[in-house]
Amino acid sequence: MASGSVPGVLLNQYSLSEYGGNLRIATTTTPAVSPRGGPDTATSNDPAARTESAVRVLARRGARLERIGEIGGLGKGERIYSVRFLGPAAYVVTFRQVDPLYAVDLKDPAKPRVTGELKITGYSAYLHPASPGRLIGVGQEADGGGRTRGTQVSLFDVNAAPRKLDGYRLPASSAAAEFEPHAFLYWPRNGLTVVPVSRHNATRGEALVLKVEGDRVKRLGSVRHPGSDFGTSVQRSLLVGDTLWTFSDQGAQATDTTSLKERAWLHF
Repeated sequence: MASGSVPGVLLNQYSLSEYGGNLRIATTTTPAVSPRGGPDTATSNDPAARTESAVRVLARRGARLERIGEIGGLGKGERIYSVRFLGPAAYVVTFRQVDPLYAVDLKDPAKPRVTGELKITGYSAYLHPASPGRLIGVGQEADGGGRTRGTQVSLFDVNAAPRKLDGYRLPASSAAAEFEPHAFLYWPRNGLTVVPVSRHNATRGEALVLKVEGDRVKRLGSVRHPGSDFGTSVQRSLLVGDTLWTFSDQGAQATDTTSLKERAWLHF
């Protein structure tokens, strides 16, 4: 019906959002470097230093999608690590050494504006809406130099300027949700949150079981599948009644959500 273009590259499916008949797009742009450099040769030959991100709004005008609003200059020298559009708002995480979480007001699509910026160490590679005004972030903790230190699950208040309420860290590990959002489970009814993780230098993974309640993130325990190889790493989870089902290449396990005791193991 219509088409248009914006500069930059998309991170993933969450970088695009339709709302109120408009298309919102979050992209990162790295300018090309001239072989001869420019007035500032050091800056010109360091594309990363000139990388920045933007949120743009496109509207249909006949057969064209035309830009009607944009806000740029997000995370200069950094790239987008996660995006989430929720109604008339966008939340954008950029990272190189620290993690700015930007809140963008899109109520007036012609005049997007940044309403808050939260700088913390590490980054969130996946953002998930929790209760109203709350976001759960899954990513990596990092030191001041940007070196990652392990899985970090964060709870943010985004009712106004974003602020971090609480979080949980698992050193020397990574979460599958950083790369595959289907691996993440959040159950609004009771706050149960399941994050499959892999510890560095280990041959088996586990499902980290947390509870997000109010302003807190509490660790309940973890679920491991029988065996000792990579095939036992948990890939997905879901709730059926009061039973947590987790799935790996080796089989499916039923676990009681209260005690985290195994109820059944079904080998594939």
